[in-house]
Amino acid sequence: MEKIYLDGRLCNGKGRKITEYTKKDLLEIARNNHIALPKGSTKDDICKLLIAKNIYSEFSLPPPQSFSSIEELMNKLDVKDARELIHMTEGELEEIISRIKLYNGTVTMKDFLQGKTGSERAKAFLISMADKYCRCLKGVESKPKKGNYNPNAICSSSVFNSKGLKGPGSSYQCRPMPLLLAPKGKTYLLEKK
Repeated sequence: MEKIYLDGRLCNGKGRKITEYTKKDLLEIARNNHIALPKGSTKDDICKLLIAKNIYSEFSLPPPQSFSSIEELMNKLDVKDARELIHMTEGELEEIISRIKLYNGTVTMKDFLQGKTGSERAKAFLISMADKYCRCLKGVESKPKKGNYNPNAICSSSVFNSKGLKGPGSSYQCRPMPLLLAPKGKTYLLEKK
């Protein structure tokens, strides 16, 4: 599928690249918001129309650097073992893993990760937490807004704080793949509260 890049200068005059989208992504955003598009609309036409209708929440601004896999992130940080990405002891990690259910709620992560090495367990844990966080953000942002609320705070509390972990703040990405990112100058992605 062809990738298209939306440049903020073309859309909202802020001069920032918004993110990478396929045309299908844009059409879905328009359809979800009941916006009729003229036949033959270009990517810029769709973008301008979405911005004009104040559909900002679904345009996630990219982090300073985005990664297509956790392996790419580890290579960039020069990390050989995924356990170095988690600022907690093996025992603390195991305790948290044993309390987390997979997204379908039927199997615990501990059962799912049996037989995996420590590095594989840490990697799967990080990917799962990032995926839960991004799905939570999408769910919260899609609901009608009632007063002031902060989707990041709601999802940090639900996904991370409830398990004794610090939330990622702005150090995460949901596209092209859900990933937690290291705070500036650090190599770890998650730590205990």
